[in-house]
Amino acid sequence: MRRVVRFAIIFVLIIAVLGGGLYAAYQVFARQALPKTSGQVQIAGLSAPVEVLRDEYGVAHIYAGTTEDLFFAEGYVHAQERFWQMEFQRRTAAGRLSEVFGPTTLETDIYLRHFDFYTLTKQSYRLLDDESRRVVDAYTAGVNAYIQDRAPAKLGLEFALLGLQGVRYAIEPWTPVDTLVWAEMMIYDQSDKLRTELANLDRLVAVGQARYAELHPLYRDDRPTIIPDGELLTQAAGPVGLPANVALTAGEFSTLKAVHTALNAPAPASPALAALGFGVSGGSNSFAVSPELTTTGAPLLANDPHMGVNMPALWFEVGMHCTEKSDACPYDFRGFSLPGVPGILIGHNDRIAWGLTNAAFDAEDVFIERLNPDDPDQYEVNGEWVDMEIRREVIEVRGQAE
Repeated sequence: MRRVVRFAIIFVLIIAVLGGGLYAAYQVFARQALPKTSGQVQIAGLSAPVEVLRDEYGVAHIYAGTTEDLFFAEGYVHAQERFWQMEFQRRTAAGRLSEVFGPTTLETDIYLRHFDFYTLTKQSYRLLDDESRRVVDAYTAGVNAYIQDRAPAKLGLEFALLGLQGVRYAIEPWTPVDTLVWAEMMIYDQSDKLRTELANLDRLVAVGQARYAELHPLYRDDRPTIIPDGELLTQAAGPVGLPANVALTAGEFSTLKAVHTALNAPAPASPALAALGFGVSGGSNSFAVSPELTTTGAPLLANDPHMGVNMPALWFEVGMHCTEKSDACPYDFRGFSLPGVPGILIGHNDRIAWGLTNAAFDAEDVFIERLNPDDPDQYEVNGEWVDMEIRREVIEVRGQAE
């Protein structure tokens, strides 16, 4: 009996030691990428000391004396807490996921390479005004100040897990294009006109113009809008309230039907298509409540940016404060930023609050291209054959040769 008890005690001790060792190893493995949130850090690139305080909810509040230092610190804080997310985003936009994930993401890379978001973003960066470029450059420098000289496993648990799977990972420096490219992806993500215009064409061909107009009535004048009619009139290409049943010509309608039958895609746009709902969105919602109507005596602002729920979260809450506001450093705001992007998209400063609402804006155009039957590298433009611009893309795939 004593031998059994002694064996049981030894067995329990062995399990406890092994369990404790595994737990300690897990803690080291899982926590090695957690950011340093107390004490001091010496960083090259700042013109003066910057203070980052985290409140009871873990929200970082940055206090700096210059605009450059403020956005430098935001880039540093974003990289501290969300660098894997930032890395994944820039690889997605560049069509470079297969370098990490292998053939699983090859079709995604091929699809995204068609858009060439990186080249577009390089053009966008060159078009920035001086102040915006200073902000982007400072933010970029802040990201690099954090990621340089850190092993991938110390930049995010995900990197450590990839390492366990044999993925050899080299962290590339962050660039201004990496900072800006996610805006292109957000535009792409928030536009659904291709889908809605094809659906509109399905309904138009199925029920005809008259019934289509009944399915898509005008927004009534007695319903609320945010933009006054006067402003709408100055911005619209034509009069507000164009009737939804404006007739297509017989030729236009015949072309639409033929295209729908042959290709299941819309024909080139004409003014009458806009009247039928093509390119018109149903709207979204946002509202403000006067302080006279709230229990706190403070105004309320609500908005719906139409973003999905993600893990990690799309948003990153942060406070950014100039220690002394001036023309050189005018910022004092708190709100929600996007990891990888400088500034705040939704929030408030010491005077006003602002929000975003999104009605799936029209950022896509649909073209039907006719290829030259005698030369597949030419397409038709205004009745003439034009040579295509050929761009060769090389996609590296983990685990494969060339």
